[in-house]
Amino acid sequence: MPLNISYLASMRTRISRDEALSFILTYIIVEKSTPFQLDQLNLFNLTNLASAAAQKLSDEEGLIPHEVIEEVVAPFLSELQSKQSTSQHSK
Repeated sequence: MPLNISYLASMRTRISRDEALSFILTYIIVEKSTPFQLDQLNLFNLTNLASAAAQKLSDEEGLIPHEVIEEVVAPFLSELQSKQSTSQHSK
């Protein structure tokens, strides 16, 4: 029986945008112990990052979800930590 390529493709590790967003929030708040204000702008940015992570995971085989999420969220986290550091020094 020949292999069904579309079936194999559907077996790739996929996560939804909502799952990626949940992982991102857990990573930032729990693993990195970085509190932040979840305002409309941050929620918009995090949702876009979650969409990018979910898309990358569905497009490429063999990726590890938490590694992709850490990579995608790194610039946001760096900027967030930089802003917090700046605001603490100005007090």
